[in-house]
Amino acid sequence: MNKVLYSSAFIISVLLAAAAGGCREGAQEPLHTGTVNSTVILQRDGRYQELSAEYTKERLAAAEKVQKLVKEHSKNGILSDPGVYKKLLQIQEEVEGKWQKRTGEYVDGKMNLMRRACEQIAADKQLDLVVVDSGDVPTVEFGAHDITENVLAVMGDLASQPAEGASEGDKAGADENKAAAGSQAPEAKK
Repeated sequence: MNKVLYSSAFIISVLLAAAAGGCREGAQEPLHTGTVNSTVILQRDGRYQELSAEYTKERLAAAEKVQKLVKEHSKNGILSDPGVYKKLLQIQEEVEGKWQKRTGEYVDGKMNLMRRACEQIAADKQLDLVVVDSGDVPTVEFGAHDITENVLAVMGDLASQPAEGASEGDKAGADENKAAAGSQAPEAKK
């Protein structure tokens, strides 16, 4: 899940930078930047927590299947039947394939909603650039305004409105985000 999240966060950062207009010709004043912590946004989302619990449950069930197969078909801890090895890989691929798809759909919808909220806040606060950050890998150490709480509040408002031209994944993400929005969006200061 983290690979998808980090990739999405990086792509959104680049897109927001491009949308902000990039370099300003002859600019003498400092760039006004904001940062949003994507980890906080996901961790405050009830749907993210549900998905994480479901994923853990399915991974544990798959691990039990694997252990049972290994115990039944190994001699002194060594598997010699290639068919059993293929079954073990199939169990892993089924779980990972299913969750890669579900995670991708969820993160795409959530990141699209976060991007829309960032665009709105950047315009309201006259920010030139918003960088998507995470607590795990900070991208901005000094000088940026943390707008995470503002983004959470705006995302709650935007959750019920899929973007124009939204894909089915974005719409599904908006539906899931709408359900979770009531519990995650504290009042933010402007």
